[in-house]
Amino acid sequence: IVVRAQVRTDQAQRKGEVFVPMHWTSRYASQARMGALINKDNDPISGQPALKMSDVQAEAYPTQWEGFLLTARDLGPLDTDYWVYNVTDSAHMYEISGQSDPVEFMASVRNKFAANKWLMFSDPANLHYRLCLIEDDKLQAVLFVHKEYDFSSRQWLIDTFAQDELSMQDRRAILAGRPLGKQEDKGAIICSCFQVGENSIKEAIAGGCGSAEELGKSLKCGTNCGSCIPELKSLIAKYQPAEAVE
Repeated sequence: IVVRAQVRTDQAQRKGEVFVPMHWTSRYASQARMGALINKDNDPISGQPALKMSDVQAEAYPTQWEGFLLTARDLGPLDTDYWVYNVTDSAHMYEISGQSDPVEFMASVRNKFAANKWLMFSDPANLHYRLCLIEDDKLQAVLFVHKEYDFSSRQWLIDTFAQDELSMQDRRAILAGRPLGKQEDKGAIICSCFQVGENSIKEAIAGGCGSAEELGKSLKCGTNCGSCIPELKSLIAKYQPAEAVE
């Protein structure tokens, strides 16, 4: 399988072990089916497979580029080595990476749309591309590709899909790769389902949210797939204000 790894330096993950969620089917990722790693040992009576543990070997999977794709509609599987699909309130989102020519991949994405009115920023020397498709003044697709780049928060782009009409400033911001003007810094994204950042969670904890359930009611984080709940609990333990002592 090919999955994005998070290296832990605290005690949340035991040394010598890896954890992979079991929910990533071929509908949501290119090669993330954890069940493909499990031995074919079954209980002789119930037939239950040995799902809880298996010996694995992990190593880096080298890719030539990485990026993300946001679209107004679900495009299904993508033609690249690594993709992970998610849906937000206003857009469909893919995290992507590959070993092949990114130009060929971008062409495969563009072929999924009948329209051809793409705006594009191109820097082939650094494998850096930014593309967007606009129809009837509404955003239909945004594709960012780079050899090695921190794309930071993309919530501003997700919000742009909900707009009925794009301004000239919106179009410039997309090709610039960043929002123009002052923007809220949500921090590293903890809940990918609802694009909730660490800074927003930290503020909610300081405001009185003392459990994952309370954070969910306030910010919606952890209320969809639930995979970020352990991280939410770690942030609560890290940022929860100390009780006042007389």
